[in-house]
Amino acid sequence: MNATLQCFLHIKEFVGYFKKQKKKTNVISDQKTLSYSFKILIDNLWPEDISKKETYYAPYEFKEKISIMNPLFKGIAANDSRDLINFIVMTLHEELNLLNDNASASSGIIDQTNKQAVFQEFAQDFFQRYNSLASELFYGINFNVTQCTECKTLLYNYQIYFFIIFPLKEFRKFVISNNNNNNMMNNQMNQ
Repeated sequence: MNATLQCFLHIKEFVGYFKKQKKKTNVISDQKTLSYSFKILIDNLWPEDISKKETYYAPYEFKEKISIMNPLFKGIAANDSRDLINFIVMTLHEELNLLNDNASASSGIIDQTNKQAVFQEFAQDFFQRYNSLASELFYGINFNVTQCTECKTLLYNYQIYFFIIFPLKEFRKFVISNNNNNNMMNNQMNQ
């Protein structure tokens, strides 16, 4: 949790958003939300009156809120930080979405071979449904082109992504050497 919070708290736009909320309005004023707990956390780390800043701050309330909202993070067991980041971003997105949930999806048929039409439809649909701090900072758009092997027709597609997973391959080479009758194993990382 510490590493995850360090990541979030070093994103200037993220901290700035919560700092600008002078009065805890809307969802941020609701003590049941994660947004409220984030506002409290940020207010304690960067108080208006710097003379009131504590030497350290333990985010017990924030941790408790996460534990209540998602039992996966209950207790002190180690969990995957990617899961925690995903939970925080998705929850904040749902809470801070500035648009109503009644936005309708497009119902028309789009010419998938027209790159401009596909993008316009995708962008219109995306911005009608998603408008939050989380979508602005953490979501991306992936553009795919598929070509038919027979007729060479190009089809265009856009997709929203949140995580890009890069597999890290580790190659270990073990060398056994004899030094003063002691076997030593040298673990060398090759990248």
